Amino acid sequence: MELYFTDGTCSLFSHILAREARTPILLDQRLAFVESHLAASGPFLMGERLSAPDASFSAIVSWSAHGKVDLAPALRRFMASVGSRPSVREASKAERAEVVA
Repeated sequence: MELYFTDGTCSLFSHILAREARTPILLDQRLAFVESHLAASGPFLMGERLSAPDASFSAIVSWSAHGKVDLAPALRRFMASVGSRPSVREASKAERAEVVA
């Protein structure tokens, strides 16, 4: 899976841009880097404790389900750890309710 950036910003409409204007960033390589970091230092990005980067990163990784990205074991454990927290479940439930309403 590839994400494209033009002039330093992410474009959701990269398919419209000329191919030469796009710089591919291979998501698989980025996730592999984080996977190896989590496997060595996890369960969270900064070590043993949940932190703000975990919340942000978990939101981004949650989008992987829409792109049919297969997550490696440490990333799956990370997502399960973050997702099992009561505050995260509460926030997710509230967000879904707001979107549906």
